[in-house]
Amino acid sequence: QQQQQQQPPPQQPGAPGALPAGWFVAKDPASGRPYFYTASGARQWEFPGTQSGPGSGRGGLSEEELARQQITAQAEKDWNAQAHLPPQQRTAARPVTSLPPFVQDEQNGYHKVKNAEGLYCGWIKNGLRHGLGSMRYANGSEFHGDFQAGQMHGGGKFVFADKAVLKVTMKNDAPHGDGFLCDRFGVGFKVTYDGTKKMSEDATPTSQEEEPHEPWKPARCYMCALTVGAPRQVAEKVFLGNYTCIRDVSARLVLARPPHADVPLWNADDVRGKIVAIMRGPRPPAPACGYALKLVHAQKAGAAGVVFVDYDPEGTFSKLPRVDEGPIPGTEEVLKVTTPCCFMRYIDLPVLQEGAIHVMAFAPEEHPNNPRGWRTGFVFCPPQESKVGLSKTKADALMAEFFEARKKERQEEGQLLVKEVTKTEAEKEQVLLSKEWVTGNMFDSLNPLKQVKETSGTDERVAQSMIKKMEKLAGQENVQWFRSLFNQTQAAEAGQGNQPNQPGNTTPAQNQQQQQQ
Repeated sequence: QQQQQQQPPPQQPGAPGALPAGWFVAKDPASGRPYFYTASGARQWEFPGTQSGPGSGRGGLSEEELARQQITAQAEKDWNAQAHLPPQQRTAARPVTSLPPFVQDEQNGYHKVKNAEGLYCGWIKNGLRHGLGSMRYANGSEFHGDFQAGQMHGGGKFVFADKAVLKVTMKNDAPHGDGFLCDRFGVGFKVTYDGTKKMSEDATPTSQEEEPHEPWKPARCYMCALTVGAPRQVAEKVFLGNYTCIRDVSARLVLARPPHADVPLWNADDVRGKIVAIMRGPRPPAPACGYALKLVHAQKAGAAGVVFVDYDPEGTFSKLPRVDEGPIPGTEEVLKVTTPCCFMRYIDLPVLQEGAIHVMAFAPEEHPNNPRGWRTGFVFCPPQESKVGLSKTKADALMAEFFEARKKERQEEGQLLVKEVTKTEAEKEQVLLSKEWVTGNMFDSLNPLKQVKETSGTDERVAQSMIKKMEKLAGQENVQWFRSLFNQTQAAEAGQGNQPNQPGNTTPAQNQQQQQQ
């Protein structure tokens, strides 16, 4: 640090001044400070030509390692000096552990690369995938996370072609250690990989145990609406935004893939009818990708609402976010805003929980808490239950159980049908007896003393047939009294005789004979 203080101030990017041959200058996107680099990969914060220039080294350390130590020490010093201030008043950047690894040129920086392997959107170094990025492979699978020297290396999320999702650490394209797998049915598993096989080699976990998902937690954060076009000036230093598509939205939330939505969404089928969360950026020195192109891709996918998330951990609501309608430079797309969209801070990212119902709620325009010209509100996840489907194993077992039970029922039905067809006349007669005579229902239907509403309307033809059956089984003399009662009932209903069951209609001798019978 003392040697750095004795050096002349570093050259600003684009400022006049001679750089040693082979040296270039760029600006650190995190802190805004200039740094110097060579085509061979050397980087440092000091102006080239000082004692710590290329090839000098100290203590056997490379120039890159010396520069890393210096920036880390200075960043920690600046950060600690402002630790007592509110975040809005801090000017120092967070401490970093390494120099910015990328310079935006043909072989470095943020690029979209399409080849036989698939489509890559992310950072590259020396022409290889390096840093955060998203890769969609030719077979339909995806990886979103860290890359190193062209391979998946570090934490990330691997999406299989059947939409199963694996969150695990990668080492040289191979899953390693513990991870969490959500299969295509939505069931979660704790899995462990030994790192011996790559994903392209159909790596399988050495252990797999079903584990419930993390429950969705109620949460809420502030947001502000995007103005459509330039704010209109209504007074001196007073501007009002144009909010033509502001309305509250309640739907399940999906994270955009790729996160920056700088290409048509890879998960467009999942986005339809839902709120989609899209990351702002990519950060400098990457080519700018505005809200307009991201919104076009979200609207084409059928999103019900869009939440843009800042990429800066220290970002605040310092400027009114804006999206412009019309043709988008560098593309053939034309934007017409039809979907509600808002902007939220990076530090509130944990509020967003994929798969849960979220609400975008905008405050009324005249609300006193709205800054002049702004429309603010909340993005919140209300209390709700997590919904988990059956695993494939359980689903197959349940279907097998159902079909086995149905098969057994069909066998029993077949056996009953065969038995019914092969019955003899005597067996059929016995069945009729058990159904018609033992229960006593027929007697009650013919006895006028026990007639009720349900049995009083017995069809005459059916009744006559039943009486003939009784005469055949019990003899005509034993059934004569029932026939006389039936005839009296029919005559009473037709109005041709006295009503049964009334005083004076029968003689005492007849009453005594009926009681005895």
